[in-house]
Amino acid sequence: MMAPSRELGVGIVMLAVALAYYGLTTQVPESALDDAVGPVGLPRLYAIILVVLCLVVIVRSLLVMFRHESRRSDDGPRRSWRFAGMLLIGVVYVAIVPWLGYPLSIALLIATTAWYQGGTINRRVVIVSASGALLLWLLFVAILRIPQPPGAWTSIF
Repeated sequence: MMAPSRELGVGIVMLAVALAYYGLTTQVPESALDDAVGPVGLPRLYAIILVVLCLVVIVRSLLVMFRHESRRSDDGPRRSWRFAGMLLIGVVYVAIVPWLGYPLSIALLIATTAWYQGGTINRRVVIVSASGALLLWLLFVAILRIPQPPGAWTSIF
């Protein structure tokens, strides 16, 4: 079972994804032939169900956190530093992606995050980083047609 604070984080992130997905469903053009479950109705229904499930996860994790608050130790400063480190990794990623390009930058982001969370940089992390970058590139660029920065170094070729 996931820790309540992690469940809360996952719930909030997934709620943002669900709301973004719902926003995308509002851009689907409606036609005179649409019904409640047509090309617009079904994606909106999925988005609403996802929002409701995310809200359930968030409320449930908040209830668990409030019930166990008295038994938990206070490691607030440590968490703040860990959060600051992850934020710094994200800021560096945003700064380097225009020059290194999306695939290389996202691979570095995955590897750096694994290292920062206590892992070591080994062959397995390199393989996961490279394959994760490839899968994310395929998802966003090839499938969803969302252009990502190719990087300044690609102009050499």
